[in-house]
Amino acid sequence: MLTLMWVNTKQQRLTRAEGSQGFALVIALGLMAFVLLLLVSMTALIQVETRGASGQLQQLAARQNALLALNIAIGELQRHAGPDQRVTARAEILGDGSGVEDGNKWTAVWNAQNTSNQPIFLVSGANDAGGSNDVSSPLAERVMLARSGSLGPNQEDNHVSVPIVPVSGEGSIGWWVGDEGVKVNLLAGLNGVDADPEGSQNRLVRDFQFGVGNDVSQMGIDPTVFFENNGRIRSDLSKVNSLLQLTKLSQGGDEDAVNFFNNVTIFSRSLLQKPEGGLKRNLAIREVAESELGVGAWDYLNRDTTLLTEDTISNQSEEEQTFFAPLPIPSEIVLWFGFFHTFSDARIRSRFHVEMEFWNPYSRPLRFPNDSSGNRDRAFQIEFENLPRVTIEDTNGIAPILTNSLDEMFAQSGGSFNTRPINSWVEIEPDVSDGTPGLKPGQIYQVLEPGPSQPQGLARDFVNFASDSTLLWSGNQNQRPDDDAIIRIELEQQEPVNIIIREWAGDGNGKVVAEIRNLPFENVEIEKGFRAGPNPFSRSTSGSYTRDDYILAFHVRLASDENDPGALEHLLSTLDLRSGEKIVLDYEAVFTAADGSEKQMSSIIESVSWNPAVAQQEDGNIFSNLDLLAGEPNLNRVHGPNENPIIVYDLPQRNAGGVGVFRFLPFRDRPAFSLGAPWGEAVNALFDNFYFAPTDETSGFQRSHWLIAAGNEDIGGNASNDASDPAFFFVEGGFNINSTSPEAWAAFLGSNIRSVSEGPVAAGFFHAPFEAAAQIATPELGKSLPASWLYDAGQSLPEGPTSYNILGRRVANDQVAAMGNLIAALVTERVESNGGRPFYSVSEFINSGIMQRAIDSAHDNARFGELGLSADLIAEHPINPSQIFPYSHGFLSQANIIAKVGDRMVARSDTFTIRSYGNYQNPLTGNVESEAYVEAVVQRTSGKVNPEDDVLLGDLSDNSFGRKFKVISVRWLNKADI
Repeated sequence: MLTLMWVNTKQQRLTRAEGSQGFALVIALGLMAFVLLLLVSMTALIQVETRGASGQLQQLAARQNALLALNIAIGELQRHAGPDQRVTARAEILGDGSGVEDGNKWTAVWNAQNTSNQPIFLVSGANDAGGSNDVSSPLAERVMLARSGSLGPNQEDNHVSVPIVPVSGEGSIGWWVGDEGVKVNLLAGLNGVDADPEGSQNRLVRDFQFGVGNDVSQMGIDPTVFFENNGRIRSDLSKVNSLLQLTKLSQGGDEDAVNFFNNVTIFSRSLLQKPEGGLKRNLAIREVAESELGVGAWDYLNRDTTLLTEDTISNQSEEEQTFFAPLPIPSEIVLWFGFFHTFSDARIRSRFHVEMEFWNPYSRPLRFPNDSSGNRDRAFQIEFENLPRVTIEDTNGIAPILTNSLDEMFAQSGGSFNTRPINSWVEIEPDVSDGTPGLKPGQIYQVLEPGPSQPQGLARDFVNFASDSTLLWSGNQNQRPDDDAIIRIELEQQEPVNIIIREWAGDGNGKVVAEIRNLPFENVEIEKGFRAGPNPFSRSTSGSYTRDDYILAFHVRLASDENDPGALEHLLSTLDLRSGEKIVLDYEAVFTAADGSEKQMSSIIESVSWNPAVAQQEDGNIFSNLDLLAGEPNLNRVHGPNENPIIVYDLPQRNAGGVGVFRFLPFRDRPAFSLGAPWGEAVNALFDNFYFAPTDETSGFQRSHWLIAAGNEDIGGNASNDASDPAFFFVEGGFNINSTSPEAWAAFLGSNIRSVSEGPVAAGFFHAPFEAAAQIATPELGKSLPASWLYDAGQSLPEGPTSYNILGRRVANDQVAAMGNLIAALVTERVESNGGRPFYSVSEFINSGIMQRAIDSAHDNARFGELGLSADLIAEHPINPSQIFPYSHGFLSQANIIAKVGDRMVARSDTFTIRSYGNYQNPLTGNVESEAYVEAVVQRTSGKVNPEDDVLLGDLSDNSFGRKFKVISVRWLNKADI
């Protein structure tokens, strides 16, 4: 059956359509929400990006301001410190009168040609266009550029803050120039120390002269970290480029253990510049040495130069006079005398010997002109003037009374030579194959004349018996005394005695090399039995009277420290040893001693006596050995094996490498030992005006490993790249004498050296003669020196003359530290008392004697208290114990130190570290939105800003900016680094 159904399709369509419309609404709403979210997200993203870009722009603005401050700082540094005639130091050198707060580490610059002594401070806000120097801004308007991040904990006193200066636009800037030259360079001096072209001996001498690095132990660093196990310098030191890296290398990461920032640098260099302007000249060049120091100066830097006592000064102007020519020092003279009667011929005679001691105090052989005679080695002739009048009397009145002066007695033999006063030649055994008489280095040579051919001495008739026989004490004339008669011999001194020593010339007219004048011998009276007693007056024959029977010894000896501590010091600083100038010792004269006091010459001439017992001394003094010779005839005219060599003047030789080697030479207007001493005066300007570097002509010399070559960009393209051009060199680690850092001074003074075989040694300061040190391995003195080459700080130093025989000495760390504290305090004290004027030159510092005062006071509680230093900083023991002779090798003087470090001392710095600051300030609120710090190391070079400037840079107008500064490195700092 078919059933039909009706479906309402319209209603179906309506129902489906209504469902679709609801879903679309949901989708539409979702899309709208998504679009809204997208819009919100995009807006937020744009806001974040905009805000980030704004922060970057603010940071960029802050960095641009910091760079602006850096450029201003470099400009101000160039302006104020570019010319040569500038001196730098830290503001703390002014003491309480610095006028700055929280700025004792600010760098101050003085114009050395301006007598006002007012410094310019190299910090922002200190120098406005009007030239004022107002740095009184409150701390709230300052920025900190050095605090705990750099200095380590508990260093508030050393914080550095500078005034903030607003700049056009939105922000402020600040900058500070830090002086690197007043710090000690821990890596300087290590360059090239492993090079050893001439063997260990040569290296040892070089190290004694220059030191190896600075005394890092004063900074709490173990010095062995700089060396490999084999003693060579560590190769990775060349890669160190920050103090932080060096601290980690040396202390295992404890970078806060030492306050490095204010006392230590790893990059500092100084130009070879003269204080008055221009560059130094090289003393290793013959023309320079001879034009500045005198004829022959350069020759004495050569090992092969023969030291002769020749007259090279005649017919020369003062400017042409020889710089130096050594003379032997007559240290002791004895005229042995005896009077006797010869029974066989009834004559009264005298016999005599001349005994002498010559000292060659130099480290090289001393030669004398050749004797023209083929069978003698005569070097000198000795004469005695104004000898006393002698009266010989028989107290029984039987024999005639005889009277004669000794001068007349020794003219009895006639002839041109013998008409001179009593005299004798002196022969000195040659010690070279050419037969030239000479003395070995340090030798004290003893000689008795006449020599072995006449061991009894020379005989002379007392009066002229040939012309007057009535004067004979003869039995035939009933004029012979009874055997038991007493014979009286009287010597009456009428005038002071003079002793003259000449070079042997054969005619008695040789050049006078020494005179001892106005010797006041006393009158003498002696009684003897005629033929009775142990030493009778009458002998069977003349030949039976020997030197053992002599009853008188006309004796004079130079004083030594045996009886008068300091006598040898005065002697050596008083003798004039220049060429053509004889040594003159006038007993009656007054002289100025090394310490500046006036003394009688008689204080350094002792034992003026006729007493033979005085002439015979058996203690070990360097000037009392003549009696030993009389008992050992084989030593006559022989370079004996028991010599005791004593080198005082250690002449520079081919291993010379610095100006300090001239210390042992006397200059035209000053005595020896002046260079580096407080009394050196103008001589000390050598350190200001000269340097010493090997040239092609002096290839055997040593160049200091503190002297390093400059790059072509540093010298302005004008240097010739050789040792004759000072523009080609920097002094690595040049140290500013106006430093007020005790730690830096101690590290600078305590320069290390190494022994040949033991690698690095503990810190300390060494002193020894340079050339004598080289003789350790192969002695050139004829024998090994009698004492150890090195005395450690803990050892008891030898007393008396033995202290001249040691070759090295180390000063203890606490002594070096005490010297550093004292020198830093004394520098400040001197500047305060001098109206705020620092040292303008190295010679000014040396002549002040500050370093010597520090040596003398290092164990002085009172001195430390006067300077406001803590008593726990003093040295445990005196640096120079009382038993150590001045000028001996065991005595540490200022000149010892200056000879070693003087080439590295400067009165200004040429390397600076600049820290600059910039910020961005919100123009609406004034708040600081961003800050930036940048640090740059800047080096002054020899190239001039204006190539047309005079070489001396004497033009100090506003348009003269001196020598160029070069940026060495730049790095951005975080605030935590400050």
